[in-house]
Amino acid sequence: MKSMLAGILILTLTGLLAAQEPSAPDAAQPDPLAQLQALSPEQLAALLKQAKANRLALEREQVAAELNNPVSVFDPDKVPQAIQAMNDAPADTWQDNAQRICKAFAAVDRRFGKAYDLLAQKKYDDAVSEAKALVSDRQSSYQNAARCYVYALALAGAGKGDDAVEAYTELIKDMSDRLSFSSMAVLNAAAVYEKMNRMYYASALYKAWVENFGLLDPQLADELARKAEEIAADYKDPLGTLSKKMDGVRQLLTDGDSGEVTQKKQQEIVAMLDDLIAMAEEKNAQGSAGDSQNQGKKPGQGQGQGQGQGQGKGQGQLPAGVGRPSSPALVSALPGGGSGGTPTQVSPANTGEGLDPWGHLPAEEQKKLMETARESMPERYNEMLRDYYRRMAVERATKNR
Repeated sequence: MKSMLAGILILTLTGLLAAQEPSAPDAAQPDPLAQLQALSPEQLAALLKQAKANRLALEREQVAAELNNPVSVFDPDKVPQAIQAMNDAPADTWQDNAQRICKAFAAVDRRFGKAYDLLAQKKYDDAVSEAKALVSDRQSSYQNAARCYVYALALAGAGKGDDAVEAYTELIKDMSDRLSFSSMAVLNAAAVYEKMNRMYYASALYKAWVENFGLLDPQLADELARKAEEIAADYKDPLGTLSKKMDGVRQLLTDGDSGEVTQKKQQEIVAMLDDLIAMAEEKNAQGSAGDSQNQGKKPGQGQGQGQGQGQGKGQGQLPAGVGRPSSPALVSALPGGGSGGTPTQVSPANTGEGLDPWGHLPAEEQKKLMETARESMPERYNEMLRDYYRRMAVERATKNR
């Protein structure tokens, strides 16, 4: 998915450059990468802003084409007004575009309109029931993207975190080219993980968003990159981080400070413990599942079968780099690999007085957990540009042979 999105976004940029400085028919074509690198920061920011606005406008045009489809079941009398409202003073953000598209379909589709209204009224359980009946796993239209998006929002509002992440993941997997929806699905899934205190997983999703969507939204990309770095920093040495946090709280309590700041720090410790314990449990579950599958098999049999199954199931897995992390290797699979089922339920906080939860984890498991936590930020925009144009150059050279 990453290469596809990079292609879409970079072609949008280079198309704008070509429109600004058209070349003569017989003139040598300029290097788009060199053109981009020659721009001043202000020029590049303006170009990125225009490219993003153009891309969002294109999405609205595609939605208008769906709404005007003569074989659709939409109310034809309401379609023109819905299209006009969708295009009226757009904010040119991913979230605004997704909302406008949903509102347009809600205006012309009675059943979807009911689910959309229930969501707006925060009647989340009812919205889940209505939207679930509309979602299809065989359509990649904007209408179905809007249905999936509303369904996932309703699940999150109803407090069904794991189900919401799964719904967002399915949307990304099946309709990654619907950029407004897939972009918001990654961000919203990360927010769900934060609410569930799965901070490391949220960090991985933020990194995935930066890698896949940050090119046209550098300001938000920088904010999310900083946020992901702050979270990841705590997990580079999780035991050391927890020790420092506990020492800080202990000192505050010794000084007689049990106010809001102290309570917040205590909650952070409990949340991080929950997250790390759940990560360890998921890794253990993965190891147990692998051992049970290989019991009774001859040497080499399990490996061959596993490879065949992996290739066969790859078609149905989430594109590399985006979506919910897999279970149990949730985080490690997100930036560079596919994903599987939803994570296991977060463990309850350890409430035993005087107990050190990490003291009861085997040394080997502690080592594995710490290795899982070491993950660097992906390279940023320049590398994406270079990779894309390297591939383009190789493809052109191959065709000209």
